[in-house]
Amino acid sequence: MRQRGKPKEYLRVIASKKRPGARIRLAVRRCFITHGRLVTVRQVLDRAYPRLRRFTSWHYLAARRALRQSASVVARNRFGRGRAALWARNMDAT
Repeated sequence: MRQRGKPKEYLRVIASKKRPGARIRLAVRRCFITHGRLVTVRQVLDRAYPRLRRFTSWHYLAARRALRQSASVVARNRFGRGRAALWARNMDAT
């Protein structure tokens, strides 16, 4: 019998690949250009998904994963729900 779809191992390898032109990584790069030195996860999500107003947990997870590759947490917002982390670009990241 023929297997439908791709095996789980293959899909796991594909999901872990780094894609340089991916939507969220591109949004991170553009957020640092437009917003300046400090950005939040929400700003990245607004740039990556301009038509969405509510985001699921995997949206936030993907944005944090993309930010971790090129930035680091330097502070917390002073006000706001959950006191979102403020991210600054790493000096060695381009």
